[in-house]
Amino acid sequence: MYTELQKKAIMTLFMSMLCLVVFAQTRSVSGTVIDSQGEPMIGVNVLVKGTTTGVITDLDGNYTVTDVSENSILVISYIGYIPQEIRVGNQTSINITLMEDAQALDEVVVIGYGVVKKRDLTGSVASVKAGDIEKVASSNAMQAMQAKVPGLDLQQSDGQAGASISMTLRGNRSISASNSPLILVDGVEYGSTLDINSSDIESMEVLKDASSTAIYGTRGANGVIIITTKRGKAGKTQVNLNMFLSSNSPTNVPRVMYGRKEVQRLIDKANFQADKASGNWGGSNLTPEDILTEGLEDFTEMDIYRDGSYTDWADLILQNGLTQNYEASVSGGNDKTNFNISMGAMFEEGLLKNDALDRYNGKVNIDHKISDMFKVGTSLLYSYRSHDARNSGVFGQSMKITTITHPYRADGSIIETPNPRYPAHCNPLLDEVDGAY
Repeated sequence: MYTELQKKAIMTLFMSMLCLVVFAQTRSVSGTVIDSQGEPMIGVNVLVKGTTTGVITDLDGNYTVTDVSENSILVISYIGYIPQEIRVGNQTSINITLMEDAQALDEVVVIGYGVVKKRDLTGSVASVKAGDIEKVASSNAMQAMQAKVPGLDLQQSDGQAGASISMTLRGNRSISASNSPLILVDGVEYGSTLDINSSDIESMEVLKDASSTAIYGTRGANGVIIITTKRGKAGKTQVNLNMFLSSNSPTNVPRVMYGRKEVQRLIDKANFQADKASGNWGGSNLTPEDILTEGLEDFTEMDIYRDGSYTDWADLILQNGLTQNYEASVSGGNDKTNFNISMGAMFEEGLLKNDALDRYNGKVNIDHKISDMFKVGTSLLYSYRSHDARNSGVFGQSMKITTITHPYRADGSIIETPNPRYPAHCNPLLDEVDGAY
């Protein structure tokens, strides 16, 4: 049996030998990091995996990592290059060659009449992908670029159903000429009102700088927006459905002088005129009965004052517009022929009552491979629009006309000139009568 002292001595000896073994297993590893051209790489991260131990390469691409065991793994990484992991083992010198990460650089960008890899692209290009386009609940897919393309100013002209969109890229370039960019859909020039299902669009590429003029000449001086629609792919036939329901509300509507406030304005005006004529300032004290003496057909101003039946013209012509959109597509094909067929229906209401747009469209893309050298295809687009639009001056007229009036006679017919104090103001609701305007 070992005594207690002998046990302590044996344990101390064992621990000393273990420390020597561990110390003997750790060492320094050095080497050089170069690229595929054989050039040394500066600032490459060399890290011991699972630890915070690491260094970066110097001006000659050299590195030295200390306290490395044979089970350690070196992680070598640099932006734009494929990371590598190397087990140290019994090596003390490890040279590494990093290869470029061409995955992102091989992405295809549409420019001009063809495509180019991102690695070869020198101009300023922004892209909006299909997923972002489908998320926008709008009758015009161009609005998907709002706040997604730097330098693009996109504005909708008004709240009318199917209202057009104005766009400028990097500001105005001309005082009198158009500043709108050139818009191409599958290579064909198109306007800013895009009558295409949002789910039919593969991508939108925006060429923003002067390099776009190399292909499109002066037409591309304001920038170019290239829209590519989806085409069929070989494989199992796919059926896609896309629909949305959205509502638009009038905002920032000007507040007009309404009801009794307008009556008080007439009283203040009459008192001022009376005081000015008499020279006795503050002596006049007229009442609504003295002022509201005008009458028109089935009512008088005094009747309206007594029962409070003023007219809110904005409320009569404005509404919360509802938009419904339904889209369906079928795509597929084989090694020879691919197809993509889609149909859509949209029903949009504007912010003015009785302002409605109905749109129906269909699109067919077919590609057929004749041989390894020849390929033919077709792109057909049909669009039908039916728009019941309100007169553009109706809203402005509703802001000018008095509220101390009625829009209709007792029999329900429209009063053509409902302002007894200013007959030149016509009734905004005349726009709803056939042949009135």
